Formats: sequence, structure tokens, C-alpha cells
Amino acid sequence: MASRIQSDRFCCFCNNIKTYHMKGEEQFYDFTIFKDKDSVGIPAHKFLLASQSEYFAALFRNDPTASETTFENFPLDVIKKCIDYLYGHEIDLTGSNVQNVLIFADYISLKHVIAICTDYIINNIDLSNYARVIELGNDLWMDKLVQAGVFFVARNLMTNDLRIDSVDEFTTGVIMKIAEQQQGQQERVTIMTTEQWNINRLKKVACDLKRACLQAKPREEMNFQARGSSVHSGRPDGWGPKLAINGNISDNDCYYFHSVFEMYPWLEVKLPSPVLIESVTIVNRKNGFQERLRNVEVRAGMVPVPAGFTLRDVRGSGESASKKLEVNSRCGYFPGPAAGRFIEEGHVIMFDQPTLAQYITVQILEAGYLQVNGLKINGGDLLNINNCFQFII
Repeated sequence: MASRIQSDRFCCFCNNIKTYHMKGEEQFYDFTIFKDKDSVGIPAHKFLLASQSEYFAALFRNDPTASETTFENFPLDVIKKCIDYLYGHEIDLTGSNVQNVLIFADYISLKHVIAICTDYIINNIDLSNYARVIELGNDLWMDKLVQAGVFFVARNLMTNDLRIDSVDEFTTGVIMKIAEQQQGQQERVTIMTTEQWNINRLKKVACDLKRACLQAKPREEMNFQARGSSVHSGRPDGWGPKLAINGNISDNDCYYFHSVFEMYPWLEVKLPSPVLIESVTIVNRKNGFQERLRNVEVRAGMVPVPAGFTLRDVRGSGESASKKLEVNSRCGYFPGPAAGRFIEEGHVIMFDQPTLAQYITVQILEAGYLQVNGLKINGGDLLNINNCFQFII
């Protein structure tokens, strides 16, 4: 009886809060949320925001007197839906708004809205959107969405509702990686249904996809590839990009990647297939000048550096393109400078979060030389351009 009375009182409190918010009376609101300086403000209460969102709790701990904030990168209607949910615990989702609502809810840490959105997406996954669901899950680091998309593909490939040659490279890479991670397990239970999936089935799908992928690709696309912003002395045989991934560490003054002196020198490596990356290790030049490795940014993702993205020698004509790479996500940073001695195991750059990627870029964010003697992924062996199956299951 006591618990029922307590529950009724809580429901009454929630209904009163909802009714007050729906009236739009501004007398007791103490915080306002804007899309931009010209937008209509969304009134709210600090205690309600902080009690349900860690984002706002942290904001108010840092600045207890804050009276407003702005979210320029999100649509106003999406912001309002999430704030209104805090008062009424109701939200109207559609296929056209659920992705934006999920992204904003994730940004401000609204756990209940995140759960509602992910369930909505999973319940509405189909042949037209499964690839985007997987990509969205990867972007937001939400395993539940990735798994739902992967098992949707597996189920429909097995029932012939989906053609292997219609599965894109990104989705193929995700399936291969999940199958690899699940080796040795007998079954996996998906979150989206009560159905149990045998891991051997998933591995078979991954193998079929890999075979179709390899058959469809020209031989050169199955190999490692490397390119850079420039090559020291114009001699790729002595200092070209491919020497950064030849599987060997050079003791000499050549046979490693060496750029000219320029603004923002960079190196790009394309892997044979997408890989879930948690760290990149850079092996420095061995015979001196190790201090040149500093202020290094690592980016990773599924997009190559645009063709023609080159930089000029800052000591040449005096002109400088001064361009920083913007493709893919910034995943790690090495401030340096590297110690004035060679580090045999290399310099490990941990990623902010695991990232599925086929392209990795290393760039110095200032004028200088970029020297790379070798690269490793996730602490494994040195990348070897002669081993195209190094990262294929």
C-alpha cells in the first residue's frame, strides 16, 4: 500500500511538471537554450536538466550561475524534442528525425532518449537503411546499432533476400571484423531480437563477402598503398612513401619515408581492407634527427586524401599551401618531440576511441620534415606492403 501511494505521488509530481511546461509560463524558468543568437529560446529548469543529463550537470558544476547555452550544430526542433522529453517523458520519432535526435541526445548524454532512438532504429531496419545503421553505430560508438545492422545482413544473405555484390565495402569490413572478434564463441545473441546466431554462420557470411570483395577488386586495390605530400630529393627509391610500410626498419640514411621540408608534411596509408583500429605506432628515423617527430596528428577513416592535395616547400618560392588534412576523424596526437635517441618499439599513439578505417594519415602540424621508418596497427607487426592479407580474415 505504501509503495503504491509513493508511486501515485511521483506520477502526480511528473504530471504537474509536464502540465506546467506545456503552459509555457516563463515565471519560474531559470535557464534558456538557443540554436543560435537569432533563434527562439527554449526555457528550462537547471535542476531538471542536471538531474537527467550529465552534460548539463557538468556545465552547472563548472558555472553555477550560467543562465543560457547555445547548440549551433543541431536543428532547433531536435533540441526542443529532447528538452520536452525531460518534462513529459514522451517523444515523437519519425524516420526523418530519429538520427538527428539520437546524435543530439548522445551529445548531451540523455540515456533514456538514446535507448528509445536506438530501439526505434533497430525495429525499423530494412534493406534500404542497414548500411547507414552500421555506419551511424560506428560513428557514435554504439555497438548495439552495429550489431543489429551486421546481423540483419547475415540473416538476409542466408535467406537470399540480399545480394552479396550489393553489400558495400564499409559494411563488409565491419562484418569481417565482428566475425574475427567472435572466433571461438559458439553463438551470439542479438540485442534486437531473441534469436540466437551461431558464430559459424556469421563467419561463413564474412568469408563469402571477402571472396566476393576480392574477386571484384583489381589486384592493386587488394594491396597496401602509400603516398605522401612530398619525397626528399625527389627520389622515391630512397625515401618514398612505400618505404614506411615495407616491413623493415632502416639503419641507414635512406630506405624510409622522408618528406621535404614543408608546411604540414603528411603520409597516407591505405589498408587492404577496413580494420578496427585502437592505436597506431610510428617507428622513427633510426640514424639521427629523431627530434623532428613532433606535433603529429593521426587521422583514420574510410575516405582517402583528395587527389591533388599537395603542399609546397616553404623554403622554395616563399609560397605555401598551408593546408591541414581534414578527411576522416582525428583519432590521436603525439606532441613530441621524440627523444634524441631511437626508440626500437616506436611511439604508440592511442586512439580516442576504436575506429573502423581503411585509410590512415600521419601529419606534422607545423613546418618540418616527416620521417617514418615503419608503422604498426594495434601493436601488431610492422605494416608490410608485400603482405596484402595482413588484415584480412
